[in-house]
Amino acid sequence: MPAPVPSPPPRTVDRNDGSYVLVTAAKNEAGNIVRTVESVMSQTVPPVRWVIVDDGSVDRTFELAERASAGHPQVSVLRRPPSAADFASKVRAVQTGADAIGDVDHGLIGNLDADVSMEPTYFESLLERFAVRPRLGIGGGWIVEEHRGRMREQKMSANSVAGAVQLFRRACYDEIDGLLPLRLGGEDAAAEILARMHGWEVETFFDLRVRHHGRILNRKRTSMGAWLARGVVNRTLGYAPAFQIAASAYRATEPPYVLGGALMLAGYAIAAARGVPMALPPEAVDFLRAEQHDRLRAAFSRSQTSR
Repeated sequence: MPAPVPSPPPRTVDRNDGSYVLVTAAKNEAGNIVRTVESVMSQTVPPVRWVIVDDGSVDRTFELAERASAGHPQVSVLRRPPSAADFASKVRAVQTGADAIGDVDHGLIGNLDADVSMEPTYFESLLERFAVRPRLGIGGGWIVEEHRGRMREQKMSANSVAGAVQLFRRACYDEIDGLLPLRLGGEDAAAEILARMHGWEVETFFDLRVRHHGRILNRKRTSMGAWLARGVVNRTLGYAPAFQIAASAYRATEPPYVLGGALMLAGYAIAAARGVPMALPPEAVDFLRAEQHDRLRAAFSRSQTSR
């Protein structure tokens, strides 16, 4: 009688095999958090660890997150006390979640918003992109949301990823020291700039759609106020004046038409006039402006060729 074939040993998670963890900062997301938990836990490749951090919510976010994640031992729900209502608070919540990951080995770490949902194969497809591209440092899908009864895609450059769905290669995340706690916001853009400066690739995969159930623009401000604030943030990140003018003209093609781009440019100008300090080190600002110069030159060359 042939000897029985031994069972393979239990699979251990290797730090470089593409296993991923997620961190979610949730503030007053009672209307969305259950949908997000259900979407993530329905993935064909779920995270090996997921920490949801209630960032001082005053609604039922914590309770609903705990209830939705019951039965999923890899999910933990933590609670932070209320803090200053600025963008740095979200980053501190993300840092709390990252610290709570523990010693679970993983090659990728994702910052996932609490108001998104995606197809069940989303993370499986995304992990495949990371597996074949060792210099891919930040990747993610394309954000779509409903606007006046129609689905609208977020305007996004291919070498950028929406902060709601940024998945980092852990080596990249560690090299840039994670997200910067910027009071005015822009932590997702800052992470991308620093990643590219260190030689990492950053890319949105437009075939992977992610449904955003909130609003892209900050819901704590009016739409016009959010556009103004975006210009201020661009200035703190180090945008070159010529590039900001071009970006404002481009953004004027989406609602609120013309006005949004004009307000963004006004916010940039106000921040420059007031001497609002840069959020990134000088070498990162120089790198970003060199990138922007190349993009403007390439766009000008294409326009000349098409004539």
